Amino acid sequence: MSKCGKVSADVEIKSPGDKFHEMVACKPYLLSKCSPEAIQTVDLLEGQWGKQGYIACWNFSFDGKPSKNTTIAEELDFKNKSGTWKTIEGNLTELYKNFKIILQVTSSEENGSSLAKWTLEYEKLNDNAPDPTTMLQILVDYGKRADAYLTQALLQCN
Repeated sequence: MSKCGKVSADVEIKSPGDKFHEMVACKPYLLSKCSPEAIQTVDLLEGQWGKQGYIACWNFSFDGKPSKNTTIAEELDFKNKSGTWKTIEGNLTELYKNFKIILQVTSSEENGSSLAKWTLEYEKLNDNAPDPTTMLQILVDYGKRADAYLTQALLQCN
């Protein structure tokens, strides 16, 4: 059994792709407003929001239990609307030796919609560790709620 893996899921979003990426990369603390039942807080520990290398602590529910995960923004590419966050501390390190969250947002010029692709790359500590499908579902759900939040906010501005 392989200890390394990758899972991904796509979320169609109605809000502009650059705004969605900006929210995730620069304003992840808003996620607790979009999805308070899944993400309680996102606190900046070091660096500056939206700048490569910032470190944030996420307090969230994982499999129905309170969890913490500290990440570092390894890569933030605003031109290509992508980002990579690596787990450096927290509950996920009890299951995975390495754990990365990757976001890639692509925009369709045909219909104006965008696609947010969440990818999790991981290395299990042992064969008993589960594949992170629950974490992927949290990101999918969060993506849908963040999109609804942004869409509503943009409508209020117009």
